[in-house]
Amino acid sequence: MDGGSVSVLRGITSLLTRPVLRKLQQIVQADDTRLLQGRSIEPPPIAAPPAASTLGSAPEGGCLLTLVGILAGYSTVGEALDYSAKLQLDLRETFGDLAVDKFMDWYDATPRAQLLRVLDSELATALAPTGAKSRREAVCA
Repeated sequence: MDGGSVSVLRGITSLLTRPVLRKLQQIVQADDTRLLQGRSIEPPPIAAPPAASTLGSAPEGGCLLTLVGILAGYSTVGEALDYSAKLQLDLRETFGDLAVDKFMDWYDATPRAQLLRVLDSELATALAPTGAKSRREAVCA
């Protein structure tokens, strides 16, 4: 993971509430299948015809950006995707398109076990009491 991707991941965690961070950490530590790679949401969004639309359906899982929306209480596929799009726009404004694209590519291409280790470490850092050393800092000290 390059430095830009680390910054984007830390940017994501900095925007989340502690309850959402804790729920996400539990999902990561359990290797919960609701955390998806290679697609943004399950079920996939189908907008037409209206009778067959999944946008009003309850989401079953999502990529990191969509799943945090689900964990924050967005209860339909459409709402979770809207949240994800807004979060991605905020990240692009802060870090630039290239850094966000690299992060998204890294997220989808990284073997799951490695992805979970990185996410767990970053979540532990984000949840650490202020002034506490991260696992990485404690090991490197």
